[in-house]
Amino acid sequence: MNPTTPADLLRINQMFDKVAPTLDSLAARWQDESEYEDINEYGEAIQKLLPEGLTFIKMSKRPFGFLFSLGTSARYAAICNARSIRWERKPDAKSAA
Repeated sequence: MNPTTPADLLRINQMFDKVAPTLDSLAARWQDESEYEDINEYGEAIQKLLPEGLTFIKMSKRPFGFLFSLGTSARYAAICNARSIRWERKPDAKSAA
């Protein structure tokens, strides 16, 4: 597993500051509309907010959020639930296989 560098942390935190309010709004909407709406449409909205160099991978329903990468094998999850909005590192794609 490659370490997340200070430059990576800065890029992720800047992105997260921008995306977190929208992620919170989308999570609340998903609570009400999950029977009627496609989770992939939420992913399209998130992708539009991601800066160049961050790659959207996929949305997740539980926990509500999305996976993304910085163009390396490192994967990260942005997660929103009733108690928090946060991001975390996930196992590298290579080590998860």
